[in-house]
Amino acid sequence: MGLLTDLRGDFLDRIMQEHVLVFVTPDVDGVCAWRILRFNYVVLVNCGANFDILKILEAPAQSIFFICDSHRPIHVNNYYNQRQVHLITLNENTEDIPKFEDIFNDDTMDEVESENEEGSRNVEDKEGRQRSNLRAAEKRISRRKWERRKEEILIEYESFSYYAAASAVVLFDIAWKLCQDNLDLLWCAIVGHVSQTMLFKSNREHYIEQIDTLHSHVNRLSHSKNPIAGDSDSFSQSIDINFEEELALWLYRHWSLKDALETTILTSTRFKLFTEGGYKRLQEFLASIGLSHRDCSQKYSTMSTQIKDNLNSLFLQFGEKFGSLTRSEMFLPSFILRLSYKTPLSAMDSFWLILAALECQPNKHPVEGFHTAAEILASWSMESLGDWMENLQDQLRNLVGQVRAVLDTDEVVAFGPFLYVYVAKSSLLSLSFRNPQFVGILARYILTAKATMRVRLGRNRRTAQMPLVLCLDSRYDENYIFVIGIPPLQGDDDRKFDNELWLIVFIFPSLFGQAFDASVKRTKVRGDFRHFDSNCEL
Repeated sequence: MGLLTDLRGDFLDRIMQEHVLVFVTPDVDGVCAWRILRFNYVVLVNCGANFDILKILEAPAQSIFFICDSHRPIHVNNYYNQRQVHLITLNENTEDIPKFEDIFNDDTMDEVESENEEGSRNVEDKEGRQRSNLRAAEKRISRRKWERRKEEILIEYESFSYYAAASAVVLFDIAWKLCQDNLDLLWCAIVGHVSQTMLFKSNREHYIEQIDTLHSHVNRLSHSKNPIAGDSDSFSQSIDINFEEELALWLYRHWSLKDALETTILTSTRFKLFTEGGYKRLQEFLASIGLSHRDCSQKYSTMSTQIKDNLNSLFLQFGEKFGSLTRSEMFLPSFILRLSYKTPLSAMDSFWLILAALECQPNKHPVEGFHTAAEILASWSMESLGDWMENLQDQLRNLVGQVRAVLDTDEVVAFGPFLYVYVAKSSLLSLSFRNPQFVGILARYILTAKATMRVRLGRNRRTAQMPLVLCLDSRYDENYIFVIGIPPLQGDDDRKFDNELWLIVFIFPSLFGQAFDASVKRTKVRGDFRHFDSNCEL
């Protein structure tokens, strides 16, 4: 079994005096986890768990891999390779992993070969040879049955892709157990955890349970006031991390309330802002809570203190009446980073800023974007943060504009059991939408808006119960198409994997990895899985 139990002895002590090669997938959780971690020994962050790492990398026998990855299911070859592959997890639930003897049992084949050899040695004994051939035939039949059973077990095990606890949370847990934790690393864990919810990788139940644990760490470290790791200017000594139930509106503290309402998936789809009557309904809602057009259009930071103090209670009072918004939908328990004399940053704001650095710089190399994202995560007081915020706001406006263009031209069509959308290169409003995390948000936005505007497609098909496949022209080669699949908003299969703070959670199990692989084989086209999420293909 490849799961690590002694983190200090089996992991840290082994790599302490060695040159370590670190692979990090370029997503928000990956940046946060890498910030916590700081060539025979290879560490893979947020990648490597769900494919056969030794086979893909053709690794030499002396290479040792340490994998901290939230992608699930864990590949069985990684799990059962105790010598070269070590998985860093947080109280992993291994009940669903196939048993070793069910997938690696070669005894029957060895017996068949030995029987054949015995039969060839006894060629003079006709009776003995017949008995030997009969036993060999029985063994071959048994072998075929075992292979079919093995295939069925692996298909069932690998059918759904899902996610475990964020890698940043797993690595922070290690830092805490080794007494190396501080507020800097805790903030990385918080942002990594929030990123899973923002990218629709985890459900609210799992989110809340993990938030409770992170809250206890915030209270502990805020009282102890541990010194901050790294440079003295990486984090201000006067920072505070506070727990709050904040409005689930994107960046609302950093631009106008009107922009936040028009951009956020929840409010724009519930108020049906993509229809003629949507804006009228939104204006009625704002008038009912006593906000004028002037108040909504000015920056949140310049609004009166009285309005800001009462905003949460007003949204709670009138949200359900006008937008069918429940408390659990409108408010997200989260954490706020407060720096002296600066606008507070929520974990949700931090997620968006890091995502912008990773995927909203089309003219820069991805490595440069990764380093910029790490710098933003480490230095919230950096002077260029305002410029990043403006760039991000432009990208979110483009996101809404792209969704509106798709809906206005009625490009969302039913294709068998799926909804299908193709966005041509000429119709793309931002090159950022070709990147895996942003395109996932775009696909989810389109599906949510379509389900709100048109509840049913035909008599028996509810839009919310149909998956969506989004295709875009590739940024790498004009002969390629980037494809991503999004599971239904609501499913007949409410299956949940045990996904709690101490168990694997998922939330939105997806079959798209297997579906895309089968389509590639059936159509004989060339398909490249260039992303670690199996629902993305080029």
